[in-house]
Amino acid sequence: MSGMMSGAWRRGPLDIPLLSMLTAIGLLLAPAVVGAQSSREADGARLLKGAVDLHFHMDPWTPTATNGQAGIAEVRVAKARGMRALVIKDHNEPTAPLAYHLRPEVPGLELYGGFVLNRANGGVNPAGVEFMATQIRGEPGRIVWMPAGDGAKEVRESKNPDRPFVAVSRNGELLPEVKEVIAIAAKHGLVIASGHIAPEEALMVFREAKRQGVQHLIATHAFDLAGKMTIEQMQEAAKLGAFIEFDFRNTLEGGRIEAIRQVGPEHCFLSEFWTKVTAPKEYAGLEGIGAFADVMRGHGFTDRELDLLFKENPAKALGLAPTMVAAEAPPKAQNKRYFTMPLEKDPTREVGLQAVTLPPGAGNQFHRHPGDQWTAVQEGEVTFTVKGQPPQVLKAGESNYVPRGTIHRQQNLGDKPARYIEMRVFDKGKPASEQMTD
Repeated sequence: MSGMMSGAWRRGPLDIPLLSMLTAIGLLLAPAVVGAQSSREADGARLLKGAVDLHFHMDPWTPTATNGQAGIAEVRVAKARGMRALVIKDHNEPTAPLAYHLRPEVPGLELYGGFVLNRANGGVNPAGVEFMATQIRGEPGRIVWMPAGDGAKEVRESKNPDRPFVAVSRNGELLPEVKEVIAIAAKHGLVIASGHIAPEEALMVFREAKRQGVQHLIATHAFDLAGKMTIEQMQEAAKLGAFIEFDFRNTLEGGRIEAIRQVGPEHCFLSEFWTKVTAPKEYAGLEGIGAFADVMRGHGFTDRELDLLFKENPAKALGLAPTMVAAEAPPKAQNKRYFTMPLEKDPTREVGLQAVTLPPGAGNQFHRHPGDQWTAVQEGEVTFTVKGQPPQVLKAGESNYVPRGTIHRQQNLGDKPARYIEMRVFDKGKPASEQMTD
């Protein structure tokens, strides 16, 4: 033990001495409430409770991809955070079937899909949109995005400007097939979103959609990519009934906060709640969401306006009934301490044993101990993270060892309770843990 470097940890199946010592007492466990999250994490938990993400990319990895999109693990994180709904997006595949199949696997989280009018999906494809709207049980298909990546402006400004593109207009007029897609959206209550088309074309689409009676419109990532709008164009889109979408990942940069204020928070919403975009990526991290809220408040945004951006406006944009989610305490760890006693051969140190139950979504902030810690997972899955290292998921029957001074945290990112036993050997008289503030 003394030869291990500080900051390292070891993971593996339970060895016999540890297993016998911990589980003999662990079988008798009964939980009691302990543990606390930082104020930022609590704030993040409050904002995510009831949040709606209308831009949840689950595109599969392509042969040349260097950065993957969300997977089932992130869907479960959304469920554990108490989010209300996700709309799954893939530029090259309709996602309503995926939402249909995932719904029984993640009950309690509303899952929807959509259709991007890209070349791989048949371009402007009225038949495909009609099928999504009418032929899938439970009607999981909700959003029709104009071309994203395959639009005329985006292709012409790309590194391969001569490749085929999907046109939506010609000579200042929308193409007949685009108007047909809009008519299908109006008939079946679908959402029309601008994708990455040019701002002028997006406004043409919104005007036609309003004329035909479409009730729900979105200006997709209106501050970014080929579809970047001026403030005046965003304001015009809002007057036509569109909600203006901002990407959570870059909202704090480049004048976007000021743009939200100028357009009006009542017309805007946030999407893509990635709190860490470099490996290991993190979706809906409580600390990251809380830190984001701190910055927004520093720019004058109220809790009410943040609720609009995270919860109410995306729900309205999708056609869901808005819900007012009451602030509530995030789930906490539960524990029962069994004993603390001095070591016979070293009275300056003491050994302690406790059992911990983590409800779904519960966890602690980064901390360190004045001694060594062994953990044995008895039930469910526990995500252990040493600061600066990728998270490790320990399942029932696995254990790990964390040397003194290692900055780490434990979380339950699943949808079922997790239960583990901790044995600690600490310096006597010192606090059991030191919470880290950054």
